[in-house]
Amino acid sequence: MEQRPPSSRPRSSAGRPSTSNRRPKTAGRDGERPALPRPPSRLGAETVGDEVAAISVPFGDRTVSRSGTMAPGSAMGFRTNSRSGLRSSAGGMAARPGTGMVTPIAAYANPPPGTGMHRPVTQQGLTGVRTQSRMGTAIGGNRQVLDKTYYIALLNNHLQSLEDEISSLLSELDKTEKGQQNLLFYEQRAEEQANELKELQGELSDLNLIIDRLNTNSDLRDLEFEVAEAEKANNELTGAVEDLFKERQEKEDFIRQLEGNIHAAKVQNAELINSLDRGLKGEFERVQTETEELRQSLEEKHRELDELNKTKEELDLALANSSLKQQAMVLEEQINELEEKRNSIMKELRSEEPPEEQRQNLIQRIQKDNEEIAHMQTQLQEMNERITQAQEEFREFQNEFEILAVDKSERFRELKNRDAYMDTFLDQFNTLDAEVEGRINELSTEIVRLLNLMSLNCLDESIFSNSLSNPGASASELQDLHVRLEEELISLQMTESRLHTELDAMQRKQVEIEQSLENFDNQEQMREQMDDKRKVLEEQRSNLRKQYAEKEAENSQIAQQVESVERLLSQSALYPKVFGCVVTYLKYVFVQLKELKRRVEVAEDERLALKLKLDAQIAKNDYEPLKQQALRLRNDYNTLLCAKHSSSTLH
Repeated sequence: MEQRPPSSRPRSSAGRPSTSNRRPKTAGRDGERPALPRPPSRLGAETVGDEVAAISVPFGDRTVSRSGTMAPGSAMGFRTNSRSGLRSSAGGMAARPGTGMVTPIAAYANPPPGTGMHRPVTQQGLTGVRTQSRMGTAIGGNRQVLDKTYYIALLNNHLQSLEDEISSLLSELDKTEKGQQNLLFYEQRAEEQANELKELQGELSDLNLIIDRLNTNSDLRDLEFEVAEAEKANNELTGAVEDLFKERQEKEDFIRQLEGNIHAAKVQNAELINSLDRGLKGEFERVQTETEELRQSLEEKHRELDELNKTKEELDLALANSSLKQQAMVLEEQINELEEKRNSIMKELRSEEPPEEQRQNLIQRIQKDNEEIAHMQTQLQEMNERITQAQEEFREFQNEFEILAVDKSERFRELKNRDAYMDTFLDQFNTLDAEVEGRINELSTEIVRLLNLMSLNCLDESIFSNSLSNPGASASELQDLHVRLEEELISLQMTESRLHTELDAMQRKQVEIEQSLENFDNQEQMREQMDDKRKVLEEQRSNLRKQYAEKEAENSQIAQQVESVERLLSQSALYPKVFGCVVTYLKYVFVQLKELKRRVEVAEDERLALKLKLDAQIAKNDYEPLKQQALRLRNDYNTLLCAKHSSSTLH
């Protein structure tokens, strides 16, 4: 047999003898014992309850264990039950005994036969055969009664574990609630700290500003002035906020009053509807349903209109992206315009007026156009004369200025500006001249067209019919017919060219209208621009007036100087030369004065034009007179209706 060290683990069951060898020698000899009276229970008869002593069974009838003692306690031992709730749930038992002190089964009422209640459930009972363990041998027996108390003890253990778990969860819940409360408290503290931090930052910025001012040696008066300005602005803002708040309160009160009036009107309408007859009430309901249907149909139409507008926008976008579609649209518009013009011309040709009246009207129109053309020609001639005169004056002035003035002087710069202004004026005059000439050409083409139309209206249609139906027509008649047809063809060609020119003019007019619409989209901005421009022009006018007064004073001084110089140099040989220089300088001054006068007049005219435009825009956007007129007409109409209603009730 080999020796094992004392520190090694104990041997397993394989190295031990079998349990049969370790059994006592008296095992299995319980039947040889004499039938002795069983000793009383340790708990006594008073702990059993009222059910004991109901049936007296001798203790010898119960089978004892192999060791001759009572069955051992349960696996939980002899632990007493400490739960008062389970005592009450277990049938009001007090000081429940362990398994080893259970009252014998035979002490209870007669059990039913065949139930097996005369014998308790042992370790080899319902649970099956178990191998013997050291635990069982160490306790002193391997038999264990798994009765009701055993399972109650198990339930008590589970309940205890559940209660422990519930208590732990409740403690965690309390901790969580306390954490949430602390979190809210911390959030409030964080907000307070943030507000304090903002205030401190503001104070720090103020102190930094003061330190900067001190470092830059700024005067304290400036700082006090800035503080006063800031306080003034703050007071103004506070007043504005208070005014807005009062205005808001007034509007809210007005809205509440209107809501009350609306509610009262609704209640009154409901009372009136309820007081109506059944027929009128049914008619009212029918009209109301029709109104609702019409409203729904109107909403549907609006939705359809929105969809159509959306489709139109998509088509416009596709049209804008496609040059062919744009060209087709333009051609279609041109075709429609040409058709309208053709219809108007045919309507004029088919008019019921006699040719003599048409001829007289056309002659009057031609005379009127000739008068307008003559008037425009005279104006154009006057304009050309003025332009030539201005150019001559400008050339003279430029020559004199080149002799006397210096390039770096202020007067030279003013004259340069005047030169630029004259150049722009001349450029605009060319455009105006071109427009006038275009208008004259259009009027001349219109006159020619009207003359051709008169000649066509004066023709006798019977000539064409006779000449074509007569088989014996001569060559001269056919030649005359050919000439007339050629004239008609020429007139048609001229009409076509005129229509093309009118189409181009209408396209240009459309572009101008679109540009004007774009300019008039933002009327408020345009009004502000006009006000700013008016202010600038007024300032320029005041400056020019000041300059004009200064130049007048300078002119008077120069005149006095000239007189004194003439008196001094009247007997000198250099007098003619000096006089020529003085005259040249005076001419220069007079030209400047004239230019200043003209600039003042131009500024005044521009101011008046802007004022007229501004008044027109104000009158266009001011709807107050129309509103007053509409209210007055409504009052008059209500008065007439009341008078008519009163007269109808009297009759």
